[in-house]
Amino acid sequence: MIKLGGLIDLKPLQEEKAFTATSKETGNVSVFKTKAARDAAIKAGSHEKRKTDKDTAVDVPGGEDKPKVNIFNKDKKEPKKAKSSSSEPDYDKYTSKAQTVTDFIKGDLSTDDIQKIADKNFNSQVATPKELDDFLNNKFIQGMMADQYGVDKDEMVSKVKDLKTALFGGDKEEPKSEPKQDTPKVKPRPANKVLVKTVDKYSKKYGLSPQKLGKEEYEKHMLSYVHDALEDANFHSANRQIFADLQGRPELAKRPDYSTAPEIGTPEREEWDMKNSIYNKNFDASVTEFDGSDEAVGALTSQASWEGEKIIDALLSKLRKDGSGELADKIQISFDKDMAKNESSSKLEKLLPEEVLNEGPSTEEKRIAMLAVRKQAKFRSVSLEQAIQDQINALEDLMRDAKRGKLK
Repeated sequence: MIKLGGLIDLKPLQEEKAFTATSKETGNVSVFKTKAARDAAIKAGSHEKRKTDKDTAVDVPGGEDKPKVNIFNKDKKEPKKAKSSSSEPDYDKYTSKAQTVTDFIKGDLSTDDIQKIADKNFNSQVATPKELDDFLNNKFIQGMMADQYGVDKDEMVSKVKDLKTALFGGDKEEPKSEPKQDTPKVKPRPANKVLVKTVDKYSKKYGLSPQKLGKEEYEKHMLSYVHDALEDANFHSANRQIFADLQGRPELAKRPDYSTAPEIGTPEREEWDMKNSIYNKNFDASVTEFDGSDEAVGALTSQASWEGEKIIDALLSKLRKDGSGELADKIQISFDKDMAKNESSSKLEKLLPEEVLNEGPSTEEKRIAMLAVRKQAKFRSVSLEQAIQDQINALEDLMRDAKRGKLK
């Protein structure tokens, strides 16, 4: 499929957003470029978050914000002139296929230009037919991209169809004979009524409804709820399976080797995440942490005794009740797939002697470790998996120090 940061490289709209908090001294609304900066001011006590201050990014007030730009909007009175096929594109500029496809979509390159660049710089087409078809058939990725980058989804899809036609010929429209890839229907499991009431209670408290948020934003909040609840219950592999499938890249369900990862914050790390981890640009665009997430997650997971199936069934019950049954089906299919995959491991554990099983960490020990991991993840703004790997590295160093007698 076409991947964010892969074949299409549009700049995220977060650069045109800001975060607000209210000054305790003046009562005026202050603008912060990042959420971390805003949260730091609140923690320091100089500012506070009032009802008018949103937890998520908002347009910068006072005319300082840059308006959202739809890259497909064209001036009807003065339509943009098509590039002349006789002029040569700036070959030095296009060192990546991502930039080439992006500029074609924006109208900066003609179909002739894109062919010339592909022949001269890449010695291959900028995308394969399968990549383009996968994108055209994946409405989840289409909606996620359109929402993150502020573009019209239909226009974006039309551009990709035009690109496919230019590269490989055929009708610009999707072949009508191509079967629609519907989500396989699954039979919902009955959810625990007490847990459903808990989910409803905190959803009402923090405004988690499609009526208040809109369907797309509501589903992003609920995906964050699902992710954080499963992480809190130590169902990490289930999360990898769910979000790998939602991104259309099931290979990401395998736990990555973070010891090989480049330094966080570098372009190399961003590229590594896209190839190896669910925690990439696609993930960031698909989830929105809501105010009160820790409270809502903690209440649900503790009542469910950190049992993943009970947790997921309660959350999927809400999604289906709120009209997001298709997303709920996708999550259930991925969760069940992960459970089936781990079933053989569970059977093996039953064959092991009790003394061997007792050598493993207890649930309470895991929860203590998880508290440290979650704090580190938030402090460093990294994924939970990266924070876990950082904790492992730190503990290994401490173990070496202990053996050398450096710890008392």
